Amino acid sequence: MKVSVLNLKHRTDRYNRMVKALTNEGIEYDIDEAVYWKDTKFLDILKDRDMKIYNKWVSPASKNRWYNRKVNAGEAAVAMSTILMWERLLKDYPDENLFLCLQDDCEWKEGQLKTIIGLIETTLTKGKFSGHLPHGADLLYLCGYHVSGYDYEFKSIDKWYEEPDYVYNAHAIVYSRYAIERMLAFPYKNHLMSLDEYLMIQCKTTGRLDVSRDLGIERPMKAIKLKHAENIFQQINDKDEIISDIDGTPEV
Repeated sequence: MKVSVLNLKHRTDRYNRMVKALTNEGIEYDIDEAVYWKDTKFLDILKDRDMKIYNKWVSPASKNRWYNRKVNAGEAAVAMSTILMWERLLKDYPDENLFLCLQDDCEWKEGQLKTIIGLIETTLTKGKFSGHLPHGADLLYLCGYHVSGYDYEFKSIDKWYEEPDYVYNAHAIVYSRYAIERMLAFPYKNHLMSLDEYLMIQCKTTGRLDVSRDLGIERPMKAIKLKHAENIFQQINDKDEIISDIDGTPEV
């Protein structure tokens, strides 16, 4: 399993913390530089790579404030950064089937990540689908929280895993190679939107099934989640005026 961290160049504090945490656990990793929405590089990549912001996100009738506005610049930048990271991982590791992608705003107690990687590797699908994620899943959330105001429950699968429904905070996810290839093939780069939402749209665990239809998604991917992950992986709450926080960035 290859590990990669998405980090904004100007967030050296987060870079240093992630490097220290991974090094202390003896975990090999790559660092992918994220695109900052305020940087001219953001617009340059949009043009050079022919990327497009999804322009049908607004759903005025929805009571959900995330659905009755356009895609935010921060969301588009995270989507762009994630796509570039996915593409590099597939290219650099052609024989690898699993990829753990971390955003630089997550933290955990020393030793826990290595334990979790060991757990995943010992519960991988055996036999014909050897090397695939447990329970034939396409992606595995190592974090993610229930969202208040929604009537749903995560369904238990076994001792270690559960089936998530509407879930946010995609800052620590294990992707199968198939999942990345599929999401790039639709292609995500022509429909830049919230990564959290895009994953749920691909898995059809969101209220935005209109977007699923627009993207031509018929068969949903399968997602599973590590149980009690919210007690292991924490998202750092250090919002300030210079970081690429999604909430509050301008609509694009």
